[in-house]
This record gives sequence, C-alpha cells and structure tokens, in this order.
Amino acid sequence: MNHTQLIQHLIDKNHYRSYLEIGLGDGDNFERVRCRRKFGVDINPPYKDSNFFACTSDDYFIHNNPEHKFDIIFVDGLHEYEQVLRDVKNSLYCLRVAGTIIVHDINPPCYESTLWPRRTKQWCGDVYRAWYQIVVNNPGICTTYLDDYGTGIIEPVAQKLELKPVHSLLNYNAYKEWLEKQSIQ
Repeated sequence: MNHTQLIQHLIDKNHYRSYLEIGLGDGDNFERVRCRRKFGVDINPPYKDSNFFACTSDDYFIHNNPEHKFDIIFVDGLHEYEQVLRDVKNSLYCLRVAGTIIVHDINPPCYESTLWPRRTKQWCGDVYRAWYQIVVNNPGICTTYLDDYGTGIIEPVAQKLELKPVHSLLNYNAYKEWLEKQSIQ
C-alpha cells in the first residue's frame, strides 16, 4: 500500500469528510485522494484550483480560520526537520477530535536523499529526524509504514502532542536501524 492508498484507506475506514494536504508537488496525490472537502497548501501550486492556498504552510496556519477543522491532514511540504515539526504542531490546531495526521518521506532511500540542498531526484530531506522526535515523545499514537518513502501516522488521543527535543538526533544509519524496529510493512 503506498501513501495515497493509505490516506484513502483511513478516509474510508473512519468516514472522514475533510482533507488538508500540505505540499502538493505535482498534484497527483491530491487528485487521487477522494474526500468530500479537500484543500491544499503549497507556495507554488501545480495548477489553479479554488481549493488551493498559494502560500507557505506557516502563512496558511497563521491566517486559517480556527473553526476550519480537518479530519485528516497530510504533511508533505518542505522536507526540513524544523518545518515538519511546525507543520505537525500547527496541524493539531485544525485537526478534528479523532482525526489523523500523516507525515510523508520518513524513510529516505539513501543518505544522499537527506542532504541539503537537494542533490537527488528522490529527496526526503531530514524529515526522518522530525519523525524520530515525534515517535520517541509520543509512544503509542504513532505508526510507521515503510511504503514508497515511508509514511508515519499520528492519531492523537487529544489535541496535544509532545514535541520536546530528544537528547540526540540520530544520524542516517542509526535512524535506519531504529526504523526497521518500528515499522509495519
């Protein structure tokens, strides 16, 4: 099951009606996801659509109506550790109770795909560092899938998530060893 199929499975299983995608890329994932209300945020949306917000995710969350809530939020924007943590934290403020946050690109295929600036076509940045921090601080509410580039599912039991820094952020090789112990295929 790839990340798009996983998103759709969660929408169908939980009868979700609203979806937010942070980082649209070429728009393929957004187009394939079926949900009653869909919105996307990207600094440079792939095409014009009234459901797209052409801005950074930080700007979107600053200006979002706090009453505008989503059942499921897909975080796949700027593949940078601190930005991913901000996107996850900000997602909590517009997540419905019993909602789900999904983080993509937590399983980089090679070390080069983690480097800044981007050097490879298959690029995950250092999203893996954010995922490690989220899982270590929130055991029991995170599930890791090793699909295409790795997908993490966060199902907060309350609108709270601990994101405190961990003692050491793993290097790529140590992370891959840790990830193998955490994942569901």
